[in-house]
Amino acid sequence: MTHATYAPRLRNPQVTALCGLLALVSLSGSAAAAPVQILNLPGADSPGQIFAFDVMLPDTANLAAYQIDVRLSSDEGAAGVDYFFNDASAASTEYVFPSTAWFASATNLESSSLQRMTLTDVDLSGVDVVSGVNAQVSRVSIWTAVDFTGTLDISIDAGTLILDGPQLTPTPVAEFDSIVSSTMAADSLRVTAVPEPSSMIGLLAASGAVWITTYRLKRRRQP
Repeated sequence: MTHATYAPRLRNPQVTALCGLLALVSLSGSAAAAPVQILNLPGADSPGQIFAFDVMLPDTANLAAYQIDVRLSSDEGAAGVDYFFNDASAASTEYVFPSTAWFASATNLESSSLQRMTLTDVDLSGVDVVSGVNAQVSRVSIWTAVDFTGTLDISIDAGTLILDGPQLTPTPVAEFDSIVSSTMAADSLRVTAVPEPSSMIGLLAASGAVWITTYRLKRRRQP
């Protein structure tokens, strides 16, 4: 059996920004759609260990394909070395589509401080996405180096978001502009590295040993 392939489209960032602005104007008298969300993210990370979070879609009608980019950055350390995406898998429960056969993820190192995780899937028939029923997309995990001491910023990139219906010509779902606007307005989430107590004790012990050695050397040099 031959499977059809789905090639994600890239949207012009300026066009996407304009769509978001127009959506804000058009939605001034109506309720805006919810954003693509990151859930269950811990507020702190133990360096050298893996932590994970979930990606969830808002309620959407007739969704047949998605592309969601998760951004990972920090003002300390190097992306891809001191912190990076470890893995991404389709949600084990309440997945958006009936099958996970075409779910795919890929990482891209954009700069020394930014890495991107792209999540994609397609269902040719189209489904209605309902929170609590089938809104879950992926479980994503991140790893940090043992000596990482910075703060991670994690967010959904609204500028590259794709939510298409089942039409032969790629067409965004009806709620797309509103979802983009809400996702753009959402703040990035932060995870701060907090060393485990054992690591802090080891660091203090090492510092104490250095101080004692220095003190003894000074005493020996005194006449």
